[in-house]
Amino acid sequence: MSTQELVARVKMKPKLVQVLKQLKGPSTTKEIADRLKWDWYWVTFSLKELSSAGLVKLIGETLYQLTDAGQKVLERIEAMERVVELKEAGS
Repeated sequence: MSTQELVARVKMKPKLVQVLKQLKGPSTTKEIADRLKWDWYWVTFSLKELSSAGLVKLIGETLYQLTDAGQKVLERIEAMERVVELKEAGS
């Protein structure tokens, strides 16, 4: 799947975007849940979906981190968000 297709897939589910943004460094499910103020179940579900797409990986027994593909997807999403913000600020 191309980066563009992965971006589209993730953007369709805002929870996935929020979890990706929490993985700028290795994090546990609990750390992500605490930062987002979500139940750990939703974080676990999101991490499994991101992992199956090849965007995050488990390191050790409890830490998740972005893969190279995940980093590219996150960078594209954040760039798209900046463009939208600039357009809205210019309106």
